[in-house]
Amino acid sequence: MLALSALQLERKSKALPTSTSLSLYQWAIHLLVPLLHKRSTLTLASCVILCVFEMSSCSPKAWRRHLDGCASLIMALDIRGDQGGIEQSLFWCFARMDVCGALISSERTLIPIDRWITSASSDTIHGQHRFPTVDFEDHASHVCYLLAKVLSLINGPRSVPPRNGVQRSDLQGNMKPEGWHGLFNELEAWYRGLPTEMTAILSIPTDPTSTTNPFHTLMFSSGAAVAGNQLYHTAMLLMLAVKPKEVSVESRSRLWHARQICAITISNDHHGAWTNSIQPVWLAGQLMSSPVEHRAIINLYERIERDTGWGATWRVKDLQAHWGDLT
Repeated sequence: MLALSALQLERKSKALPTSTSLSLYQWAIHLLVPLLHKRSTLTLASCVILCVFEMSSCSPKAWRRHLDGCASLIMALDIRGDQGGIEQSLFWCFARMDVCGALISSERTLIPIDRWITSASSDTIHGQHRFPTVDFEDHASHVCYLLAKVLSLINGPRSVPPRNGVQRSDLQGNMKPEGWHGLFNELEAWYRGLPTEMTAILSIPTDPTSTTNPFHTLMFSSGAAVAGNQLYHTAMLLMLAVKPKEVSVESRSRLWHARQICAITISNDHHGAWTNSIQPVWLAGQLMSSPVEHRAIINLYERIERDTGWGATWRVKDLQAHWGDLT
């Protein structure tokens, strides 16, 4: 925890030397290595915290290399997202990092989807598992699970190198309509079943003449609500990009979901949700066409990095390359 706190202070101030966080990190590793063979919950907690440190300090495109060991430990301990206690909390803390890493690399999550919840706690209805939901925070975890299922669906064993984060042309011709439709229905059921705590507490349409704020205001009362809604719109953005041509469904457009992602992220400043928003905003930003929208997204990335110390502006260069002359 000291290493992680020191790293954030160093990244935010820019004036502090990086030696403090590095020495604390190395000392934490020194203390942890002799305990790894015990495979205890306390050891796992330390590994998860160090994963957060590594995610913040390394190149995002190398995230999966740092997450792999922790994923193996979670599976060795058979920890899942529905067993309660600190083990459940640790699972979901890691699961969100796993999903973010999978989004960046356009791959499946390191923890296979069938290891996320136990079959005993899920009801099978028409071949689909019903996620065990107790409160609104469980509802937010549910959509993280659904997004992991989306990543498993679109990043199959025959996936080709991605273009803009989605293998659209390859998958539209090979995806089974029933598999896509079943997962789409699960996502729609999640959104229709939003508990009150997960719905927006304030929604203000944008001023169409504004040159600084092209997105509407959409505020939520908790980090779980912010992150949950972000992940839902991200999942729908990915799903609609690979919709089989023979499937016909009533749905909002990809652009609508993309604008929701941007609006939610700009309107709410929960730091935990911000660190999970880097990739969703990148996916959404690719659909934005006006310079005003581009500037708002660039300002958002700069604000996230400035306020949290979490690396975010690396995605600005990727978006500017995608936008080309429109920036």
